[in-house]
Amino acid sequence: MRILVIDDHPVARRGLQALAEEAFTDTIVASVASGRQALTHVADNPPDLIVCDLRLPGEDAAVLCRELLTRVPEARLVIFTAYGELDEIRECLAAGAHGCLLKDASEPNVGKVLVRIMAGDTIIEPRIAKGLAMAYSRELRGDTVQLTGREREVLKLLAEGLSNKAIAEALFLAESTIKGHVAALRQKLEATSRLHAVVQADRQGLL
Repeated sequence: MRILVIDDHPVARRGLQALAEEAFTDTIVASVASGRQALTHVADNPPDLIVCDLRLPGEDAAVLCRELLTRVPEARLVIFTAYGELDEIRECLAAGAHGCLLKDASEPNVGKVLVRIMAGDTIIEPRIAKGLAMAYSRELRGDTVQLTGREREVLKLLAEGLSNKAIAEALFLAESTIKGHVAALRQKLEATSRLHAVVQADRQGLL
C-alpha cells in the first residue's frame, strides 16, 4: 500500500507520516511539500491514499483535489486542516475528497479514520459536518449570497482597491486565477463591474 502526505510544514508531514505508518502495515509513506510536487509524484508512484493539507501556499485545494483524483482515480483522498473553512472544505468534497479531519484530532482517532476511509467510508469530522449542515440550511432559506472562502479573500482585497496582479501576489496565486474569482464574484453579486461588486457585497453585509 502506498500513501502520499502533502503538507508544506515539515513537522506536520513527519507527524502524518508516523500516524499513517502506525495505522497500516506493509505501507510505503511518501511526503511532499506542494501540489506541484504531488502531481509529479503520483505520475510515477500512484498512491492508494492521499492525505492533503487544505491550505498549501499558492494552491487552490479543490482544484488540486480534482487534479489528483483525475490522475489517480482509484485513490482515496483525505483533507487535513487546522482551520474550519467550510466553503473550501465543501468545494474539496465536491471535487471528490473522501473525508476531512481537523489537525487537533487525537492521534488514535486519525489512524482509525484513515483505515475506515481506505475501507470505503466517507468521514467528515463532526464539527465540520455540523458547520456544513448549518451552512446548507442557510442556503435553503436563501439568507445570503454564498461565497467561497477564496472568493471572500479576493472580495476583501478588491474592497481595498487592489488590482488583480496585486491580489494574486498577496494570495500567492496566478493572476488568471484571480480573474476567474473576480468574474465569479461579479456573477454571484449581479454586478456590472469590480466597483459594483464591492458595493453590492457591502449592501449584503459580505464585507
